[in-house]
Amino acid sequence: LFRSGVDKNHSMRKKIFLTVMALLILCFFFLWWAPINFGIQKEIEIASPIDHVTGQFTDLRNWRNWNPELHALDTASFNYSRLSFQVNSILQASTHQFTILKNSAAYILVKEQTGNTKEYHSIYAFSDSLGSFTRVIWIRALSPFQWIKETLFPRKEMDTGLAHLKNFIEDPNQYYGFPIVISPIEDTL
Repeated sequence: LFRSGVDKNHSMRKKIFLTVMALLILCFFFLWWAPINFGIQKEIEIASPIDHVTGQFTDLRNWRNWNPELHALDTASFNYSRLSFQVNSILQASTHQFTILKNSAAYILVKEQTGNTKEYHSIYAFSDSLGSFTRVIWIRALSPFQWIKETLFPRKEMDTGLAHLKNFIEDPNQYYGFPIVISPIEDTL
């Protein structure tokens, strides 16, 4: 009688364990291939008019100036579509392919595909009331599994990219290609 009770408890624990494991495996596969995305949002304020800022992220040719994934690559291997600022424009860089899905004067939605991995980048710009500062918001849409991975082990890629964008635009030497200095001029008379 005692042996029969132990066997039933062991059998019940085994069923519960197998059920829990099966649910965990199903959750894992759902999160891996789920057709839903979760977003990570970062933002920065740049001391420059909105038209200077938006030109850097609405044209794929300018992404190499600030995007950390592209910043480290050799630009000789970059392939662009004929136009790099319209819907369906493409930038192929190493294993990354960037495709513009939507864009406007102050917004862009880009699909980044690296192998079988897809990420979506939404970048917005908003001007302050005086037009001298621009707030840039970058949202990366990731699969649930990628989002969990990024949340637990952040790569800080977005923070670095926004910092590069700010430094590039606010530094006249980088933005214009030569230093610009404002100083008082002495009168020659």
